[in-house]
Amino acid sequence: MKKLTLYLTLATLLGAVGLLLGNLKTARASRCACTTFTLDNTTTDSLGQVTVGDGLGDNAYLDVNGSGQFQTQICFTAASVTIGGSSVPYPNTQNITLAGGAVIGVQWQSSSLIEVSNPVKVNTPIQ
Repeated sequence: MKKLTLYLTLATLLGAVGLLLGNLKTARASRCACTTFTLDNTTTDSLGQVTVGDGLGDNAYLDVNGSGQFQTQICFTAASVTIGGSSVPYPNTQNITLAGGAVIGVQWQSSSLIEVSNPVKVNTPIQ
């Protein structure tokens, strides 16, 4: 009987921990005001699926199939964007080589706006 009580207590505690973890993620999302994230692709290159992430597991996705502005709603602060498997953390500027060989420049304009253009100068020393 003691073993049964112990097993039931453990099962109850594990269930409570699972609920708590699920509620923490929901509470974090509800505390944050949602905003529009924009990717402005000034190239004619298709970028495929672009991932916008907060670094904690929340992601949003954009299907970028050519030039133009692409938008999605995010309820977190963007910490990175991943294009073609290459991640660019906020607020870095980086050149990325796409699978087809094209090189693009990725520049954060703000935490909710990325500009994709021709290759950009990165790590240029200040003179």
